[in-house]
Amino acid sequence: MPALSPDGKRVAVVNAVGDLLLGSVGEQGTTIAHGAALILPPAGRPARVLWQPRHDALLYDAVGSDGAVALMLLPASGGTARRVTAVPALLDAAFSPDGALLLVRTPDAFELWGTAPGAGRLFQWPESDPYALPWWSPDGKTLLIQEATGIQRVDVVGKAVDALLRLPAGGQTATLQAPSLWSPATAEPWSPDGGSIVFAAPAGATWRGAALDKPKGSATGLYVASVGADSAGSPRLLDSGDDRAPAWGFADPATVFLIGAAQ
Repeated sequence: MPALSPDGKRVAVVNAVGDLLLGSVGEQGTTIAHGAALILPPAGRPARVLWQPRHDALLYDAVGSDGAVALMLLPASGGTARRVTAVPALLDAAFSPDGALLLVRTPDAFELWGTAPGAGRLFQWPESDPYALPWWSPDGKTLLIQEATGIQRVDVVGKAVDALLRLPAGGQTATLQAPSLWSPATAEPWSPDGGSIVFAAPAGATWRGAALDKPKGSATGLYVASVGADSAGSPRLLDSGDDRAPAWGFADPATVFLIGAAQ
């Protein structure tokens, strides 16, 4: 899965033997590292190469002899790769918008790591949905986690997790059992100022324990909600209809997870 540089002039890719290649678009590229993974064991998800936002560096995955996955950070100009962290099993990873933090997903949790040398793990919290999607706020201080049962808000600075949206029983997103196609989740729900989000929810959904304004008929409702420090006010119903996957803008591919689809 190639990774295009932020300026669109260079591309990084891992070849079939695990060499990390970097070069101008349309050229063969030069090997700058060896031992990069193509597949993440044991989940079988595709490994990724990510450009670190606001830094000219690349993150790639390397699998050790024990099966653990190391996330390696390498200057794009070459040199020695530095290990940010290693986990027994990895599902995905994504940078914060400024590249200072790395969000790591294991089979049963999210972990937040600093990318500076010696920063270490800063915060972790459990997550049971293997297809939960995280979305960074524009300032990198908050995460939205969209999961099968609703949406959680994570205060990165205060290290707190708050349940916002809860879907009704039977209204959960269908679990994807065996994705065969993967791509970055490029569209995001955050407003440009980071103060609000947009989302779709069926009748019977609740926001912080209170029922949402009911969409007309049995349709899905399209809502906009404040997600400030106090989440003041109730979400506002914008539309009733077959609304799906609403988005406010486009995300840097290095800051989002992959989404799977059946072929």
